[in-house]
Formats: sequence, structure tokens, C-alpha cells
Amino acid sequence: MSSACMRLPNEMSVSYRVPADFGIYTVQSSGKNLLSVYVGSAPQLPTGVP
Repeated sequence: MSSACMRLPNEMSVSYRVPADFGIYTVQSSGKNLLSVYVGSAPQLPTGVP
């Protein structure tokens, strides 16, 4: 996704966390989580990660 580009409406935001050797993008609208995107090579999200 290094070439991906998107524009969000004013009431939306995106955050990015790196809790270990992977990343999690979270899209929010009006303070509510709408979408989480896991970026890593493990087949599933590690246990204990919200």
C-alpha cells in the first residue's frame, strides 16, 4: 500500500499503532471505530491486542 492515497471526510480520522512487529490502522468517525486494518505477515492478529 505504499502507493495508496485517500482523502477522508472532515469528521473522520485515521490512526496508526505499532504494538510489536506489525501495524494497525484504525479509521474513526465521530469518535467511533469503523474499521481496523492489520498490516503484518502473521496469519492472524496476536492474542491480547485490541
